[in-house]
Parts: sequence; C-alpha cells; structure tokens
Amino acid sequence: ASLPLAFHMKGLVDTLKLGDKVNDINETMIVLYQRGDTGMFWPLFRAAMPDQQDDPAGYAAFEETMITSRNKVMVEHAEPILAKGNVFMAVGALHLPGPEGLVEGFRKAGYTVTPVGL
Repeated sequence: ASLPLAFHMKGLVDTLKLGDKVNDINETMIVLYQRGDTGMFWPLFRAAMPDQQDDPAGYAAFEETMITSRNKVMVEHAEPILAKGNVFMAVGALHLPGPEGLVEGFRKAGYTVTPVGL
C-alpha cells in the first residue's frame, strides 16, 4: 500500500501487454529456480520487459519496499521460530538472492543455509 497506485496500475498493464510471452517468462523462472540461479530473475525481467526500464526509481522503490525491507523483517521474525527447530519456511524466490536476500540474512544471523534438491 505504500507504493503509488499509478505504479501498481502500470505494472498490471505492462504484465497484460506481455500476452503469451508471460508463459515463457514463467517457464524461464522455473528453470532458473531449479538451477539455483534465482539471482537471474531481475536480469530476466529487465530483458523480457524493456519498456519497464523507463521508471528506474519506481522499480527501485518496489524492490526496497516489497523485497529488501520485508527480508529484514522476515529474518527477525523467523529467528525465534527457527531457534526452536523443526521448521519449514516457504518464501517467494525473489526473497532469496543477493546481499540483502534471505539466504545472506540467515547466514549473517549465524545459520547455515544449504540448498536442497527439488
């Protein structure tokens, strides 16, 4: 809700403009996820949707609000739960990669993060 409505509307329209191309993007995301290459999602989006590059500040705000700041909160809230053990945690794949991603957040918190096969 903290992002402008116009930003949300533009994102929806841009997604609809993709038409059948959205299926290719989804399949590519699945392959990248299976390979453990979630860090390639943003480059994929930039390559597949070059028209969205005209609002870099809007997308930086999106990434900060929807990914980075939420990652910090998720690590903080998960720590006491994880400390009890026997936890399964599911998150969207965009939350995993990068220096501000959950993988690094949990490593910085002292956890060992190991990928498992699908």
